[in-house]
Amino acid sequence: MDKKSFVLRNYHGFLVKLPAFAIKTKQGMKNNPLKFIPASIPVGYVALGLLITNDQETYANWKAGGAPEELLFNTARELLLTALDDNADYVDLKADGDAAIIKLSGYSASSVTDSKALLPAQPQTITINTGGTMLSGRMDAECERIDGAIAYGCIVSVGGPLPADFALNLQGQLNEPIGSLHQIIHDVTLQRKKSFWNFIKGTDYYFYFYVINATGVGSLSEYVKRMCN
Repeated sequence: MDKKSFVLRNYHGFLVKLPAFAIKTKQGMKNNPLKFIPASIPVGYVALGLLITNDQETYANWKAGGAPEELLFNTARELLLTALDDNADYVDLKADGDAAIIKLSGYSASSVTDSKALLPAQPQTITINTGGTMLSGRMDAECERIDGAIAYGCIVSVGGPLPADFALNLQGQLNEPIGSLHQIIHDVTLQRKKSFWNFIKGTDYYFYFYVINATGVGSLSEYVKRMCN
């Protein structure tokens, strides 16, 4: 069977070097305008450059200022990763499985057989910590380590489980039905352990985990329910 390549999404696991990688993809597509037509690139050179600068500046502020700056960095990082994912989808479309074209774009190419590459396993073991010396309103959650994971996602539904028609697709996009009754909290980071603050005492929280690897997003776990102490 012939082999085809696709854009390797391992940049989701980069921390310090993500901006340099993003610059590489920007320059790669800019240097090959016949392959990657500027007007058709989802996130163009200027827009991507601004996202890179914002990521770098908020990261520096976080390291200098500590926890209060972390939220701004996380937001900037999510925006940059989303832009890189959008452009990666475009490169995959233009390359049509050709590793050489993918490499021209600055992205890395991964060879797989025509049969679908394996998505990450569904998390099976979710641990919630609500007691001990922890502050009231804080809850920590984690799942087991999954081979090949480059990021871990946790969805918390407040006061009840996710509705039956809630969906998480292979690109990690959430489809929350209109009229959902429960607030949703979403955390995606490199770490398996998630810490949540300002939860309400006496309220039930439903924790779900999923895993991202180079191929895509795995299945959402079954929930684990815990009341905040």
